[in-house]
Amino acid sequence: MFNRALPVLAALLKYAEALRLRRKGSNPCRGMPRYWREPKERYLTPAEYRRIGAALREQEVAYPAQVALMRLLLFIGRGYTGGKNLDLGTALEADDNFGQSDSLNAAGDRLAVGAWLDDGFGKVLCRAQAMDVARRVLLRAQTGDNPAEERKRLRKVPSYRDFLRTYWERVSPKWKPSTLYTHRYYKQKYLDRAFEGLFLDEIEERHVQEWFNRITNTGGPGAANRCGEILRAMFNKAEHWGVRPEGSNPCLYIRKNKGRKCERFLSDQEFGRIGEVLDRHRKTFPLHCAAISLLILTGCRKSEITCLQWSGVRGRRLLLTDSKTGPRTVWLAEAAATILHALPRREKQRYVFWNPATQRPITDIGNLWSKLRDEAGLPGVRIHDLRHNFASHAAAHSETLPMIGKLLGHADVRTTTRYAHLDDGHVIEARQRIGDLIEQSMSGSYSLSHNTKYDSGTLLHD
Repeated sequence: MFNRALPVLAALLKYAEALRLRRKGSNPCRGMPRYWREPKERYLTPAEYRRIGAALREQEVAYPAQVALMRLLLFIGRGYTGGKNLDLGTALEADDNFGQSDSLNAAGDRLAVGAWLDDGFGKVLCRAQAMDVARRVLLRAQTGDNPAEERKRLRKVPSYRDFLRTYWERVSPKWKPSTLYTHRYYKQKYLDRAFEGLFLDEIEERHVQEWFNRITNTGGPGAANRCGEILRAMFNKAEHWGVRPEGSNPCLYIRKNKGRKCERFLSDQEFGRIGEVLDRHRKTFPLHCAAISLLILTGCRKSEITCLQWSGVRGRRLLLTDSKTGPRTVWLAEAAATILHALPRREKQRYVFWNPATQRPITDIGNLWSKLRDEAGLPGVRIHDLRHNFASHAAAHSETLPMIGKLLGHADVRTTTRYAHLDDGHVIEARQRIGDLIEQSMSGSYSLSHNTKYDSGTLLHD
């Protein structure tokens, strides 16, 4: 009984692996010894069965129906029909009761199926079960369903590690150097060993969620969000290249961690203090102070100013050919244009903010900014907050979100909504104005529709 029950349990656990309810290769029945009994007939050795299986696999693409029949003959076994040479296909079509009147082996009423061909365990089925399996496989072969094609397709699916390497080789040359530097760091730290031993089509949402949570706990919410975006883009490419089916991205419903808001809105008085500090240091650090002033007056990104080239300066315009969201034009206010055109222009120097001492563009304005903000009494204000303040002042003066997005160079208006904040003072003033209008309307001294396009013309409704 144990010898018969063990293969059934092994098959059940293997089916659980196929349904991904258990980890692959975790079948505890694999390699478990059976009780020895004296063989009563000729059995092929595992090596012989493996050689037969290899020969069948070589021919199954060219002869799918014939190979399916031969597999059935091996699974059910001719020797179990009392020595009669029966054509299995004809017998199945002609007689639904095939096998009931034939003498069987010592088991009496059982057929040994699948010895060593699949997972190394012989499966024991009754005649009805074996005939049902045979009919189903023959029906699939007769209707044109080729199991070999499915196995061939699965063999083409690369492992996660192989596809990550392919994706990186094909996509990373298009990234900006700063993006490549950041992504390479996250790849080496969190992506290279993310899904060890899994093929790309085996990765599901639960795998990604566990990996995402693990990075959140070890590397922080920001690192998890960045790695999640890289992985999401990689699976999108896998779908585009036909490696995974459309709409199967396992990162689709992974919720990002909430970011920490650290924007700082500067008041008019605080901007005045920054201006005073800049004027004091302008003689000592002319290039650095000019760059910081342009950041304040234009709302540009730090790299767009520090890496600015003279070829992109056209009067009161800046032609940024290598911006984060693609080429764009920045129009300069009069104050910004005055600062820019006052800078020295040297021959054969492409960059506007060129440091002769280091023979490279200035990129270390962060150190001077830390000193300036401390002198101005503004601890914690980042350089990037100047860009947020540019957007907030534009919103305070009733500029629309599309216009602000155009000024900042945003490709998506939704990004602009995170930049355009209003100071509490502006919100209080707006609320006071609206409250006054409503109060005057209630007292009859003012109409809410006063001086609007609805004051004149024919009324549509009484």
